[in-house]
Amino acid sequence: MKNLNILVTLKRIRLEFLLVTLFFAPLFFWGPLRIFLEGRVQAFDYGIMYESLYRIYHNLEIFLYSRGTYIWADDQSYIQYFLSWVIASKYSHYLIITLHSLASFLLPISIYIYTRSKRLSALFLSVSLFLNHGLINQSHDLIHPETFVTPLIFWWAIAFYHGRIKSLYLLTFACLICKEDIAIYIGGFSFFTYFFKLNFKTSNRHALIILAISLILFIFNLKFIHPIYAKKTCDFLQTSITNNEHTLPWLQGLYTNFSSFSYYSNVFFKWKVLKYLGLCLWPLFFILPISFKWLFLVIPPIFVNIITGSDYLISGNFHYDHSVIPLVAFIFVVNLREKSFLLFRTLLTCFFALILHFSFNLHNLKIYTHSHYFKWPSNNHLKAYKEISDYIPPHSIVSVPSWNLPYFINLKKKVYMFPNPLTDEYFGINGKCQKNIHVDDLEYIVLSKNFIEKDRRDLKERVYKDFKQVKEANFTPENPLILLKRKN
Repeated sequence: MKNLNILVTLKRIRLEFLLVTLFFAPLFFWGPLRIFLEGRVQAFDYGIMYESLYRIYHNLEIFLYSRGTYIWADDQSYIQYFLSWVIASKYSHYLIITLHSLASFLLPISIYIYTRSKRLSALFLSVSLFLNHGLINQSHDLIHPETFVTPLIFWWAIAFYHGRIKSLYLLTFACLICKEDIAIYIGGFSFFTYFFKLNFKTSNRHALIILAISLILFIFNLKFIHPIYAKKTCDFLQTSITNNEHTLPWLQGLYTNFSSFSYYSNVFFKWKVLKYLGLCLWPLFFILPISFKWLFLVIPPIFVNIITGSDYLISGNFHYDHSVIPLVAFIFVVNLREKSFLLFRTLLTCFFALILHFSFNLHNLKIYTHSHYFKWPSNNHLKAYKEISDYIPPHSIVSVPSWNLPYFINLKKKVYMFPNPLTDEYFGINGKCQKNIHVDDLEYIVLSKNFIEKDRRDLKERVYKDFKQVKEANFTPENPLILLKRKN
């Protein structure tokens, strides 16, 4: 009878977890899809990623007109080779956005699977991850291939902890192809487990092998892949390279200020860094006391975000905590099993996660209460994009603002990100190419009327001097979409 009661309890907990999962699913999946259907997907990263997949799948020259660089000069997210198959589908946009959301969504599910023997504690832990602002924001804002590492690096750390060697090496490969900086996080994790002699079941030999693999790949990307494609980028743009020294774009600040004490002082000693550390590490407060040695396992991804000197990387927004969140979750769950008052600790963690969730964006409450969120949006925006796109002849050269760009990428066009190539904003691999970039092949520009009239009035005279309006589509009544064609 006792065993029967336990079985009933487990089934009930699993049912509750299924209900919780279904409750949060719209937040992770429907939100980003709705943004796309409303014609306002954040395209600075999504447009670049979509064009990368498109060009890889169709075996085209891997120069990204949207970014003004070759793919591997911008970053080394080789996972795109494994994702490019989605382009074959007529629903490729929906597939990419859904798969990207799934990467974030799988982390809370992974936490539940790993801690499921703790019953209610596992449920509350997964809810606290479903509420994580950074995790949700990965799905909604900057869609980027490195997000796919989020569940992978959690299970990689679990395999490392339990000494599951085959899984460890398979997951090492899977993580390393997501982005070049993952090598720093995996290598750092391996080094600190070896240095501090943490009681992991993976032997020191395997830890050192993984450290070596990570270092070799990182140096290979830094010294070979990036310089080669940075030079190819400048050659493609018919301009010269600024210098023969190369570094990855996200390390540019550190690279140019390596010996400057004031740089480190300005980067580290500020309130935003302290706030960021609190946002990253707050779950660990609920499992105190733990050895300080555990903190070093998550230091590498936190350090990289801080040392770049960019405030937006430590804002708690965007996709830059793709490795921080799962590694903090790993430290939490493996230390939790040794603590007393386990259920009480997980309840407090879940409650604090709820407070943080709404303190970031109070309007998030509408996600759960406003019926508009659950209604299928009007497709007027997509119709306007199609109407304009169909009007443009095959093999044309077009410039489109970032939030419109993904809707125009296809085989028959080269699509720059406006105001490129009229100017060289976000163009030519982060200052590696000289400013006199030679691109004068533009034939069409797609803009919303308000954008050129209000947001970019500085370019209005230049645009209308060389281009004339030939088409208008009803994007919104007050802000139509217009197509401009170069004057003969």
